[in-house]
Amino acid sequence: MNVSLTPKLARHVQAQLGGEFGNASEYVRDLLRRDMLAKQNASLAPLTERDLADLAAQTEDDPVLVRMARRSVATSRKARL
Repeated sequence: MNVSLTPKLARHVQAQLGGEFGNASEYVRDLLRRDMLAKQNASLAPLTERDLADLAAQTEDDPVLVRMARRSVATSRKARL
């Protein structure tokens, strides 16, 4: 897959490289995962904290899903405050 970027976006991507990301593909994949997590978190919002804990236990072999479940629990707790 190839993606065309405007010069401004290309400069932004280049500025993100070197620390956490070794190349542009890693950065773009991270952005896509974050977008997926945000959408998953939105769909998990109606779940109870117990449901989210159960989900975290069931997905412990998938680090992306574990992060998603943990963030959902944290978001759920904040929403209740």
